[in-house]
Amino acid sequence: MDAYLLELRWRSVRLLHAVVLYVSTRTHRDSKVSSPAMLRVHLVVLLTWIHQTGLQRFLLIGLFIALFGAYYVWDTSQSQRTRFRLQQVGAYKPRFTFPQLPWGTLKDPKYLTTETGSKLLISGWWKYARKIHYTADLIMASSWALCCGFGSPVPYFYPIFFFGMIVHRYQRDQERCKAKYGKDWEKYEKIVPYVFIPGII
Repeated sequence: MDAYLLELRWRSVRLLHAVVLYVSTRTHRDSKVSSPAMLRVHLVVLLTWIHQTGLQRFLLIGLFIALFGAYYVWDTSQSQRTRFRLQQVGAYKPRFTFPQLPWGTLKDPKYLTTETGSKLLISGWWKYARKIHYTADLIMASSWALCCGFGSPVPYFYPIFFFGMIVHRYQRDQERCKAKYGKDWEKYEKIVPYVFIPGII
């Protein structure tokens, strides 16, 4: 019976490998958008090792909660910003597709009007941190890696790469926004002083 269950588990993992590779290949080819190869490798590694990690169930449940909590922050923060921009030009139309998470649309959002005419959102998630969506993204990437345990450094390549990328992107965005908005950017930084984690950094 144990040998049967082990064989069934191994076949399930092989099937998941095939599905992930098929979906990621189809998505890449059909959308004509370059999807990072490292993300596909990370998913395959995760699917291979997740049953061998030996992590306690309560740790996996905690990572699951962290993953979905971070996804909620990431999705709703992106929705708030996008819908705010659409509202400003009168192009926002409510849609009823999946997923529609609560707090994705802000009613009467507060914003800072700059001399360039641009409006910087200071409501919703954006009043807590200027790059809160990056933090949520990094938590999601780290959750996937931590599910694999510590038997190999391979699952941690993506979150480490991603951390370096978002720090670099933040620095680039900071320079660009300072040059574009000038004193208005300094005012914005005083209103929203934190970048990644509210109250910390």
